[in-house]
Amino acid sequence: MNPIEILRRSRSAPHARQGGALVICLLLLGLLSFFAGSVYRLTVPEVASSIYQRNERMAFYNAEAGVQYIISQLSAGLKTGALKLTSAVERVNYTAPEGYQFDPVYTLTRLPNNKWMTFVVTGRFEKAAAVIQATVSRPRLLTDAGIFGNISLTVQPNNEIFSYNSNDTPAPLETDSTHEANIGSNELLSMLNNIFLDGICLLGESLFGVEPLPPSGYPSEDVDRIEPDPLGARNGPLGSLFNYYNNPVRNNNAAAGIANNAINLHNHDVMTLPGGVYYLTSLDLGSGSTLKIGGTPDNPTVIFLHGPMTSQPNSDINVTNGLPTNFLIYSDASDEIRIQPNNDFRGLIYAPYASLRFQPGGSLYGVFWGNTAILLPNNDIFIDLALLDDFLSTNVRLEQWKQLIE
Repeated sequence: MNPIEILRRSRSAPHARQGGALVICLLLLGLLSFFAGSVYRLTVPEVASSIYQRNERMAFYNAEAGVQYIISQLSAGLKTGALKLTSAVERVNYTAPEGYQFDPVYTLTRLPNNKWMTFVVTGRFEKAAAVIQATVSRPRLLTDAGIFGNISLTVQPNNEIFSYNSNDTPAPLETDSTHEANIGSNELLSMLNNIFLDGICLLGESLFGVEPLPPSGYPSEDVDRIEPDPLGARNGPLGSLFNYYNNPVRNNNAAAGIANNAINLHNHDVMTLPGGVYYLTSLDLGSGSTLKIGGTPDNPTVIFLHGPMTSQPNSDINVTNGLPTNFLIYSDASDEIRIQPNNDFRGLIYAPYASLRFQPGGSLYGVFWGNTAILLPNNDIFIDLALLDDFLSTNVRLEQWKQLIE
């Protein structure tokens, strides 16, 4: 065979193989282009959706931050007195400060329970938006306990404890009870037999974190330590008022005929205290005497008591319009406050360092707050929720929230 022909054949074989490889490469490139186009068509919408979900999440975070900002502004406004939060619809104007992204908030609306308010915040990020409806409240400074003894609260047999709201029902019957007759203590809550309690026992904590034992046979709830003096009778805002009104120029003692900062009614004496502020170092009502309280919603009768209080049997503290919210007794002393048998009392007794003692056979309407408290047998007590609602914290609290669909 011609060697040249052999050589020619040996060279043509690789060319043939190279041509086949080229075809295979072209096929692979075609397949890759096809799959790349498919992947592109699948990935672009997914990426866009992922970006929008991220933006929605950021918008939600901005709405959440807006809620916290509004709450802080409400608390600040209450502390300075710029806000009252007493209207059914409260007009405000809160815009997003630097670093926040939410729409302005202009209104807060009070809910039907008259305790909570709601507002809406719309957070934004890029083109996404998230809407949160927040519900807030002002916690009661006196918690929910209408009768409180920090160290001890003792309820003896045959007491009946109800609750009502004097704004809605000025003269309540037992059937008007709202089932919120809560009582409490941080260290000892003793409930004896045959007691009717239309509420629960609130069990706080001692300074050492020890909870009182729940009274057998009565509903109870463990709560955080209850602040014994939330109004600051000695070293807080209320204490400052004691100092302020311990001055004959600033109180109404002289106008009511009070001498030496003391009221001492003998048997069957009658005295009237119109609406105003009085500073007393003692209050003693003799048997059969009457102290008429002429306070009104706009001008309640307020006593700053720096000493003991005793009402003898069958004496009477007569609140003219019957509303406990119109008669307030504040005490910064550790002296006993004693309501003797067969007495009616309507009002607030706030005495966080004193011992409260309620003798048998009384009818008590209001709120009673002491270092220790004892209810002897056969009293009818109506806790007035309107009084509890008169003392609200300036620290606004978030109660609940929900995301709305825009």
